[in-house]
Amino acid sequence: MAGLALAFATAGALVAHNVVEQTADRLLAGSVRAIAETVTARDGEIRVELAPWSLGLLDSPERDIVYYAVRHDGRLLTGYEDVPTPRTGQIDGPNFSYVDIRHVRMRLAAQTVRVPGFEHPVTVLVAQSLDSRRAVFRQLMVNLIGLPLVIIVVGGLLLWPAMRWGLAPLRRISRTLIGRASASEADFSPAPAHEAPVELRGIVEAFNRLLEHLERSTAGVRKFTADASHQLRTPLAVITANMQIVRDGRRDWREGERSLINDAILASDRMAALLSQLLTVARADAVTADARTDLSDAARKTMDEISDPEFHVRLRLPRTAAIVPGEALLLQEMIFNIVDNALRYGGDGAVTVWIRHQADAVALVIWDQGPGVAEEDLPHLFVRFYRGRQAAARNGSGLGLAIVEALAHAYGATATAHNRRRRSGLVVKVKFPLA
Repeated sequence: MAGLALAFATAGALVAHNVVEQTADRLLAGSVRAIAETVTARDGEIRVELAPWSLGLLDSPERDIVYYAVRHDGRLLTGYEDVPTPRTGQIDGPNFSYVDIRHVRMRLAAQTVRVPGFEHPVTVLVAQSLDSRRAVFRQLMVNLIGLPLVIIVVGGLLLWPAMRWGLAPLRRISRTLIGRASASEADFSPAPAHEAPVELRGIVEAFNRLLEHLERSTAGVRKFTADASHQLRTPLAVITANMQIVRDGRRDWREGERSLINDAILASDRMAALLSQLLTVARADAVTADARTDLSDAARKTMDEISDPEFHVRLRLPRTAAIVPGEALLLQEMIFNIVDNALRYGGDGAVTVWIRHQADAVALVIWDQGPGVAEEDLPHLFVRFYRGRQAAARNGSGLGLAIVEALAHAYGATATAHNRRRRSGLVVKVKFPLA
């Protein structure tokens, strides 16, 4: 806009200057011609009968200074001696130039006139100061450039509000999509393309088509994972049961054969646990935060399932109910995965499950007394199928804490892990919003 204003100003200045020069020069030429028409020859002499109106043509509100002179063969017939005579003149029209007379810049018009009976022509000179020209030029500049400049300035001031008004629909769409990204449940519904600016409507429609493909792909993967896990659990259970029957039905197995059977049973158990976790992952990706559950009650039921006396689990529960968003069975699965991870890698010490109220949340904190986790592995503990150096030698799938993080995200909670500061062990904390 600044460049456009500069171009308008330059073009307007050139046009105004040319208009002023041409108009003023016409008046100056008219004054010269009026004086030239009064030049006559009488009794062998050249006479000039100057009419008052011949110089009145140059009258203006600015009261310009006007000098005139009529010369013949270098001799002043009438007028002012200060008016210079240009080197060349034109008979059929005036000749214009700029001169300085008495330290004032002036516009000079000169024309030669042939008088019958005289060899040398008569030169008529009229000079006018530039005050009126400058005043008219300024007025034209205001009229030609002032209004466009005002329009450009006002347009510049209105540019920011206009942009905000024009992009308001796009901001609404952005807020909608950002809200979906932070929601607990994935939402692949189309963005309102009709609210987008016309220039961006095609992009929003293309994005909606991408959402459709992504929804179909995500739903397909989720359904395949759930179906495959569900369909494989029964055959694995049958295989495990049959292997146990084979192992226990004959007592004269050699030690190597019995070891192979036990390895097959252990592998089947691990595969069944992995499928159960995959099924939980598929459910975690599709859960909603509509249900409400007492987290303390879910912890008690989880500990009832872990009834092995070899496991030392201590519960520290609040006196009042700790109501959080989430389904009871999935919250029990979350607690079980954290405790199971602590029992697997936390050594022989006790595992503590602590639920406590905070100002605006309910915290589930579980820690063990094991060696902890290497610092470089801490940021990756909640990544699916990730197994640190210490876990590589143990039986596990790398899905336990990933399930915890997926369920926490679905319920608007945050899951973190860090090593204990004063003692050894790993601390896993899940912070739930108040239901």
